[in-house]
Amino acid sequence: MKSDTRVAYAEIEEILRYMPKIYVDKIPTKLKEFFYEEKDEKHSFKYDNSKKLSNQNITKNTRTLLAILKLNYWCTSEEEKNRWKDKFVKNEDKHQKYLSEKYNTENLFKKDINDFKDNVQHMELTEYKQKGIFAKILDKIKKKLGIL
Repeated sequence: MKSDTRVAYAEIEEILRYMPKIYVDKIPTKLKEFFYEEKDEKHSFKYDNSKKLSNQNITKNTRTLLAILKLNYWCTSEEEKNRWKDKFVKNEDKHQKYLSEKYNTENLFKKDINDFKDNVQHMELTEYKQKGIFAKILDKIKKKLGIL
């Protein structure tokens, strides 16, 4: 299991400690035990009572898990559940659109090709002349004599 998922479990467990008992009791015991068993023991997150949950320093995975808990256990009506499902669908559509734009096969190499063209325009050839053996010997003699 990924470590960022385990971090989210640790944060969820800490948040549940400060939630009203009515909400915590709605979550199945096996799921709460799963969070406890699979959490990252090394991750230290302290819930700050003086801040709202939305202002807590929690990971994106934790926010996602809280949204899933809300949908599955804390929604009080079908209308509320449907609103949350619509939010999930809209977020997923937005994410898929982002991915399709980012990895579109037509645009995938376009930036790299343009960068390559820019680099080619700025490249210049430098002529490098290698000295022959006699020139090298002559340079060494001049160096010893202090002429060079």
